[in-house]
Amino acid sequence: MLLEIALSIDSEKDLASFVQVNRAMYQTLISQLYRRNTKDSDGSAIRHAAASDNCSTLRRALQTWKDINGSANLPKSPDSTKSTPLFAVAYRGNLAAVQMLLDYGVSPNGKDKSKRTSLYVASGRGHTAVVKTLLEHPRIKVNAYNNDRITPICFLLHVKVILKS
Repeated sequence: MLLEIALSIDSEKDLASFVQVNRAMYQTLISQLYRRNTKDSDGSAIRHAAASDNCSTLRRALQTWKDINGSANLPKSPDSTKSTPLFAVAYRGNLAAVQMLLDYGVSPNGKDKSKRTSLYVASGRGHTAVVKTLLEHPRIKVNAYNNDRITPICFLLHVKVILKS
């Protein structure tokens, strides 16, 4: 009966509120909320979890995305940046989330609207562990240019020179 009620709730926000009434309801209906998010909101939970460093939500949202869509091709941000979830976690330096997304099968070479990759942004922000993890990935393209024709490695060297001066 709870599932029927949940299915009749139109708004994802209202369903999220309904799911949080108590622990038993949460356990029963949370998968329904993730399924609806994947189908109706283009997996926005993945983007929000990546942007807020919430690894447990990210893990659950990724699994639901894979169950429904069968692929690791995640949606880009609908805002003007067009960044990927991997870009968001690399920007924040969240190594656990970077590894989770790579293990999931996300391309390490996804680009934002300025054609910057996750390696580029992690290099520029000084997230050494993230840079090392990305460089170890077999499909990483270290010579991927951004809109200004700068590669992540050139950008990293530029940042290091500026920091030394």
